[in-house]
Amino acid sequence: AQRYVHDEDIVLEIGCCGGTTTSIIGRKSKFVLGIDQTQAEIEIAQKRFGKPGHVEFACLDAFEMPKVLEVVREVERRFNQRITKVFIDINGSRDVGPLWTCVDRYEKTFSPHLLVIKS
Repeated sequence: AQRYVHDEDIVLEIGCCGGTTTSIIGRKSKFVLGIDQTQAEIEIAQKRFGKPGHVEFACLDAFEMPKVLEVVREVERRFNQRITKVFIDINGSRDVGPLWTCVDRYEKTFSPHLLVIKS
């Protein structure tokens, strides 16, 4: 993340868990939104790393694209800029088939300059 994120980037991190990687991305980017499907993890991330307007978190399931799209479009309007990078952290917890479907949707929907999958 540190090598490929720059100060002009608007970044989406999917599967942010407690926010550690999101905070690293936030040090290098204009803005980062970390999403996770677990409310408890989002609350931890917000307490540890949340910086409104720069590093933000939302409880969303990455597979529920309409809800994610609604939040991301609001971020894009706020910054007048599209998402430039997407990081997906699956923690080894997803089957490959649905994961690739999800990756394909994110790539087609956001057309990021970079999409990274880590486990």
